[in-house]
Amino acid sequence: MSAKIQALIIAAVGLLFAVILGAQLGQNYHLIPVGIASACIGTFLYVAFFRTVRFEALTLAFLVFGYIVGNRGFAQLSLKPNSPLYFGELGMVACLFLIATRRALTREPVFPKIRLAWAIAAFLVIGGLRLCLDTATSDKTQMMVAIRDSAVVYYALFFFIAYRIAQNTSARKFIERTMLAAFVLLIPVAAIQIWDPDILTKLTFRAYPIIFYKGDLLATFLGIGAFYLFLTPSNGVTKLFLRSCSVASLGLMLFAMSRAALSGFICAAGLLIVAKRPRFIVYQLGVAVVALLAIAFLELSNIHFESDFFRNLSDKVSSIVDISSTGHYRSRAGDVSAANNEFRTVWWTTVFNETMQKGPWFGLGFGYDLTSSFMIAYYPTGGEDTATTRSPHSIIFTILGRMGIIGLISFLVVLFFITRLAFAAARSVARKERSEQTLIPWCAVISLLIAAMFGVVLEGPMGGILFWVFLGLAVSPLLPEKEKAASENKRQGVARPVLPEPTLVAHRRPL
Repeated sequence: MSAKIQALIIAAVGLLFAVILGAQLGQNYHLIPVGIASACIGTFLYVAFFRTVRFEALTLAFLVFGYIVGNRGFAQLSLKPNSPLYFGELGMVACLFLIATRRALTREPVFPKIRLAWAIAAFLVIGGLRLCLDTATSDKTQMMVAIRDSAVVYYALFFFIAYRIAQNTSARKFIERTMLAAFVLLIPVAAIQIWDPDILTKLTFRAYPIIFYKGDLLATFLGIGAFYLFLTPSNGVTKLFLRSCSVASLGLMLFAMSRAALSGFICAAGLLIVAKRPRFIVYQLGVAVVALLAIAFLELSNIHFESDFFRNLSDKVSSIVDISSTGHYRSRAGDVSAANNEFRTVWWTTVFNETMQKGPWFGLGFGYDLTSSFMIAYYPTGGEDTATTRSPHSIIFTILGRMGIIGLISFLVVLFFITRLAFAAARSVARKERSEQTLIPWCAVISLLIAAMFGVVLEGPMGGILFWVFLGLAVSPLLPEKEKAASENKRQGVARPVLPEPTLVAHRRPL
């Protein structure tokens, strides 16, 4: 076929599409024209800038960037108003489809051959069976509520998505660079959120803010950003810039004053101690000392530094261990934090007692209202409304209430293997078998996990999707050499077993 005939065919098809889309716009139907225009623009951008990056990596990077920078605002975006098809679920389905297609064509391994992956798979199966029971006889409204509650389970699919994507070097680097850009951009956005949040509310889509933060998650992300920006390899001016951004992230995290985030940050910093990499902690403490000396100098120079920051921060820290809520504080922030302790303990006790009475082994199910009994116990006179909050501010009690003892045991097994692998990775870095950069996703995993023990983190996409993505990225460096050796042995017909990855076993000197 000649080039002229091909050009005529393309022109005819384009003219036909133009007529159809014009008719759609003339009848005030915008969905198909906007969809096609977006697809064309997306294809052009992909060919021009991202042709070496896989589509599933682009999709995952888009979600990660959106949840870090946009947080709850991005999480509420959907294709149609009042639609349950949010970007997180759409991105998950798209990534699974692309990975399954690639698996069928190339036979690339999708399932990590480690115990953690099997534990997560068991958690998904138990959650799926529980969801089937909850939706078998429910109406459409109750079914949608149950599916929404089950997100705490099906977000774990992002672990396998992130693991598979991270096996491709260019895809992993693209996601890591996207995260780096997101954490850098988070600094000015967080500063605006802390001191003048009204500015962000003006940036809206369908009358809803695109950037809207959940307070404890903002502090948690800033803490993760401090680790990420400090541990990312760099040199020269770039290194100075990233270290400065790390300090800024830590300072903003303290201003946000979230006890759950602070607890997660401390535990993640402990992982660096195990890895014998205390430079991060020493560096941050040094900056804190310089800041205190600067404040003292201002005071001695009669330049008054009127602020309740340190008083509020000390009360927040003291309230962490005030389980009985009977402590005495110097600021209102301390009293509020102590009241939140009682708020949580009453809710946890209520969920535990109700679950043990009605469904100890399999739980109360997805879609069950875990709030009503708590409201009666904590607000006996009424007058309060927590209808928008369905989770008891702890992932442990959420799993217990939804899936019972069996579901909780499966989740605790997942946590056991996460802890085991995190310490194995830290010890591997201490022995200089791996670079300290491999600790970045583990620090993020620990920070989010500890914060989830005291807040609504893994139940929503802002924290849940990021947690499982970071876990997939953390695990992926442990596997390629092991799987490569297995395939090589199989190809050569060698019967000997493959030795485990050095990070997963005790280190021994060669004889």
